[in-house]
Amino acid sequence: MANLGYLKTSYLYDKMMNDNKVEEGDGPEVFESVPQFDPYCKTLYCRNNDKEEPRMDREKMRDYILSLDCSDIGPYVYVESDPQSTMGRVLSSSLHRSTQDLRDFIKADISAVCRRAFKKDDVLVYVEIQDEDDGYEEGIVFTDESIFYWTDSGSDLVEMKYGDITSVDFDETDIIIKHNDETESITLGDDAEEMKSPRHMYNFIMDIKEFLEEE
Repeated sequence: MANLGYLKTSYLYDKMMNDNKVEEGDGPEVFESVPQFDPYCKTLYCRNNDKEEPRMDREKMRDYILSLDCSDIGPYVYVESDPQSTMGRVLSSSLHRSTQDLRDFIKADISAVCRRAFKKDDVLVYVEIQDEDDGYEEGIVFTDESIFYWTDSGSDLVEMKYGDITSVDFDETDIIIKHNDETESITLGDDAEEMKSPRHMYNFIMDIKEFLEEE
């Protein structure tokens, strides 16, 4: 049986050579930038100096994050609504806290506040920590690739890519995330200790990390 991955990459290589009028001897250098396909999975690989770095299927990651229970990970939690439901998706917990439907105007507002560090359609889960007169003073956003945390109405913002997170921990009030030799300690609201938000946030992030590692 033919190796589909080989045939696909051979086709791309030949097409690239013809389209760009590349000399035969120049092929290996140019070939470094050609996407490589593994026929046995749906992951796209890009070669860069002989290093293969897998990139998660974003739709699969998106679906997984939206399948998780995020209802207790912060003071006020908004989650992307189910497009098949006219009521949106509402989750509740034993502590009677619930998530709210993540409306387009909220996503647009927080995207603008954070100077479009992420686009509104990238927002899957939004945790509102402090909101002073709709200024979105402090919050956390989960996308299919990263966690964004900001204070001072978006003036101080940090991005933590899931793949760069080296460890996650928590105490009574804070979630503690280490990434790229930096540490973020985030207090999850005034009632974080009572509502046990840090441990719920810890489980939520670890579920995402473990899913990424398994893939």
